[in-house]
Amino acid sequence: MLFWREWLGQRVVIGPQNQAGKINASDGESQGNFSRLLTFCSGPGLQKTLASSYTLFEPLASFSCAKNMKSSSSLLPNERFGQYFRVAPALDQRSVDEVYFIRHDVYARELGYEPVRPDQRETDRYDRHALHCIVRTHGEPVRPVGCARLVLADPSAPDSPLPFEVVCKDTLDRSIIDPAALPRHQIAEVSRLAVMGEFRRRKGELDRPVTLSDQDSGGRPAARFPNIPFSLYFGAVALAQRQGIEYLFTLTEPRLARHFSRCGVKIQVIGAPIEHRGQRVPSLMRVSEMYSSLRSIIRPIWHEVHAQINTAHMLHDAMEQVRTEGVEQPAAIRA
Repeated sequence: MLFWREWLGQRVVIGPQNQAGKINASDGESQGNFSRLLTFCSGPGLQKTLASSYTLFEPLASFSCAKNMKSSSSLLPNERFGQYFRVAPALDQRSVDEVYFIRHDVYARELGYEPVRPDQRETDRYDRHALHCIVRTHGEPVRPVGCARLVLADPSAPDSPLPFEVVCKDTLDRSIIDPAALPRHQIAEVSRLAVMGEFRRRKGELDRPVTLSDQDSGGRPAARFPNIPFSLYFGAVALAQRQGIEYLFTLTEPRLARHFSRCGVKIQVIGAPIEHRGQRVPSLMRVSEMYSSLRSIIRPIWHEVHAQINTAHMLHDAMEQVRTEGVEQPAAIRA
């Protein structure tokens, strides 16, 4: 097993863990990696870089909302999210496997959309050119909450259609937008959103992989686990921004699309509804236009999610640097 240490709210692989759950004191490589990581992360260059990712979203971004001792009812939306959850990109195989497990649990075991598989992993051919984000609970024991996938154009065959282009080929209104005419490196599809059953236990929600209610788009956040669907979509958007994606397509439940619209998310219907595990509508989101239209109550969640995603990437890069080159800081950080 692997020992994970929480660092600025993210989980960082350090080394082997024994059966008692303690890091092996005799494992010099594990101790050395952790020591080098601490040295590396204490450098002013990296600290400046980490700080800049939060400064970019100030004044609403929060470093450690879970430490806030205010009552749940008085917390801001990002504080409510940070009190319970962490969102991160799936940057290693263990995290990707966790994403596949969540999808299998929801789409196969609970909803029966996919066959139950012995390995309890739900995957398809689009995962070969996809990125993933995952939401977990904050604090021990850490549990998987939900996931989302960002399908990019296939680098080996850029003109190959994305999933929605296949199932909606006869219903897309190409007078609104024609995905086939867009630069393929600027388009992607958000799909395979899934939330574990224990986090969508309201009446009537267990037959859907992702849920929202009127309370979630009201002036006061609901008392339940807050805004998981928003964090998944915003996590996918954060991944898209890092890839230079402008056009985000998705197949959306009409009900979910309405809730997003109420919160200021610009989501444009680009074709007729289809029957695909229930009624779905092909929709478009422009990455460059999303933030400006968000309602003020939702913007803090955007800030929090983007800060966590960016920090996770920087920590991942730092760990790779530690593993391969020791404590020498990369040029991009030194600059």
